[in-house]
Amino acid sequence: MSAKSLIQKIKQFVGLSDGSGSSAGPSAPEETDVTIEREPETTTADKPTATAEEDEAISTDTEPVETIKGIGPTYSDRLESNGLGTVAALADSDAETVAEAAQTSEGRASEWVKRARNR
Repeated sequence: MSAKSLIQKIKQFVGLSDGSGSSAGPSAPEETDVTIEREPETTTADKPTATAEEDEAISTDTEPVETIKGIGPTYSDRLESNGLGTVAALADSDAETVAEAAQTSEGRASEWVKRARNR
């Protein structure tokens, strides 16, 4: 399909043409040039890389506790309101403190702390 016929179909669709090739509205130029611009593609070589230690520090420092298996929105909200909203904060805490903050059993909290420390 040529660009001209595509434009004609678009005009017809939006009501600017009756399909016979003549415009229903004000006269339009017969040909229209269309330019499509795209953002340049970036490769991984264009992006700065972090060391493994930096990756780990970045991810656990800001990673929300909801990424830990067993911690859903309710527990996450409770932990966050007690300053334990990140995986790093959870890993630095003890099971008793986490259990109290999340209002859950110490056994469950101990599992969460163990999972956070293993990240």
